[in-house]
Amino acid sequence: MMTTTLDDETDPVLLRRCAAGDAQAFRTLTRRYDLELRAYCRRFSRDPHDAQDLLQEVLIKAWRHCAGFDGRSSVRTWLYRIVVNTAIDHHRRSLRRPVPVAEPAWEMPSQSPESEVIDREELGRRCGRSPSTTAPW
Repeated sequence: MMTTTLDDETDPVLLRRCAAGDAQAFRTLTRRYDLELRAYCRRFSRDPHDAQDLLQEVLIKAWRHCAGFDGRSSVRTWLYRIVVNTAIDHHRRSLRRPVPVAEPAWEMPSQSPESEVIDREELGRRCGRSPSTTAPW
């Protein structure tokens, strides 16, 4: 009697098993497309860490929605569509994320009224005038 392993199953059969909660079937399925999915995620994100995050989100979505696979396309096409949609979502979220503004490396001088008076008095002394005759600017 010949036994079949998960590696011998077709993609649609593995997806049906995934929909029934078979995690081993999902691992087998994702292992088949691992290199292709990684490369596809890298096309959308040149940063390796962001591409890895994208891939993880894609795999989570595939696991959660495997029961929704209707067989109108190949499993490869279905997985790639999840990658594209997830990458678009990431891009939209990045557009809404506020850009951090760096703090200036220097501090603005204090513009309190007291500092203006002191500066005017000092200017008057340096110019040889008394503070009372210094212009009020």
